[in-house]
Amino acid sequence: MKFYEITCDICNFFIDDMIVKKIDFSNPNELESFLKRIFLFIKKRFNILMSGLYYVDIYINKKAGAFIFINKDNSFIRTKEIDMRIKIIYDNNFFYKTSEYEIIKNEKDIYYYNNHYYINIDCLSEITKYLEFGEIIYDNNLNIENIGKKIQ
Repeated sequence: MKFYEITCDICNFFIDDMIVKKIDFSNPNELESFLKRIFLFIKKRFNILMSGLYYVDIYINKKAGAFIFINKDNSFIRTKEIDMRIKIIYDNNFFYKTSEYEIIKNEKDIYYYNNHYYINIDCLSEITKYLEFGEIIYDNNLNIENIGKKIQ
């Protein structure tokens, strides 16, 4: 798990494909159990009291993993319990982002934008050998194929 942002109201993180493959996101009981473990982990690891209503958005790419965005609704009447509104989006485009062209020069469909190189995760031959030199990204508004310059 890689955490990107942790506060009392927001928790954004990435889980890798090994974890995603073990979870049946279409099974409500399994999903609830998984999210319960996540909330307990956040509470214990970051010492954050979690209660109230949370919106949970899960963006899944079976090859790469999943981005999970948890946002607290502060307008909800506070209780000691946790309530969740969950949205799952399957088969998303995740991109590998790096500033090092040499790392991915032998791959196809490389885009350059804003001083970084991007490649769709589905186009990578092997993800794990690249992870230490860049990051996997997802953004609702990321449209790299249209705004980036195709290198090869």
